[in-house]
Amino acid sequence: MRPIAAFEVVLVALGLLGPYLFLGPTPFNFYQRDPGARPSVLLYGVLCASGFYAATGLGVLLRARWGYILFKGLLYLLLLSFPVGTAISWMTLSYMKKHRIGQYFGFQAR
Repeated sequence: MRPIAAFEVVLVALGLLGPYLFLGPTPFNFYQRDPGARPSVLLYGVLCASGFYAATGLGVLLRARWGYILFKGLLYLLLLSFPVGTAISWMTLSYMKKHRIGQYFGFQAR
């Protein structure tokens, strides 16, 4: 369960850090340089991804069934980000299957 616990902390941190890096007093905040700029697709993408990461991390932290489903969905999405994301998600999915992590979230062990 330790790799899953590490993921939950990272996901919650990414969920909280993403909007801060994009909108806070950082060099990445281009709205501060151009106050008249309209919100872009990038802003909405960052906010949606950050919300998804935070919800997934909280769901795993709370050991909720929906958190497990979101987490597995995220891992399947990460399979597409070759090479690092593929390796991390493949190892995590293998670990989850081998150790039947789903039972900690209320799913029946097969």
